[in-house]
Amino acid sequence: MRWALGVVVIGVLLAGVAGAQVTAGQLAAVLTPANLASLAHNPVARLEVATAMAKAGWNGPQLGGQPHLFAGVSLAGSYRCRVTYFSPPHAQVGDWKPCTLGADAEGPVLTVPGLYAGHLLDGGPGQKVFYGVRLAEGSAVVPRYGLSPARDVAGFFYALGGGKYRLEIAAESGRFEVVEVE
Repeated sequence: MRWALGVVVIGVLLAGVAGAQVTAGQLAAVLTPANLASLAHNPVARLEVATAMAKAGWNGPQLGGQPHLFAGVSLAGSYRCRVTYFSPPHAQVGDWKPCTLGADAEGPVLTVPGLYAGHLLDGGPGQKVFYGVRLAEGSAVVPRYGLSPARDVAGFFYALGGGKYRLEIAAESGRFEVVEVE
């Protein structure tokens, strides 16, 4: 049953990614079943939150914008990031903090101190799949992905153009997190 759910979730993910570069086997080999399910639910959660926040008159960071292609874009560098926690009808916007996009032996890495650290898989020309862990504030140790379901996260990473990016994570029921990277 668990295997069948994983195959269905992977099929849904890949069907929504035009020209997907990541294969079903890569996703299944890397992501936990809970994170596969979270990714499959991500577009629905995004729409629900955007609709609820618009009804509540939200005037903060938006969930809109057309993703740009990653082709020819170098992600490596130092950026500033801030997270917005959406729990309709409320939202909490964090402060800007330094973050980095780099690379290691596994590929591109996004590190937002005190929030997230993880890798980006090539999910197609307009998005990447992020998988990583939540970091404890002030912790210098980055736990390994896949060892703690409470810390493991997955989401979609989009290029917005002009050196700006957005990471979207469907956290838990009724909650959505957006990390702006610029």
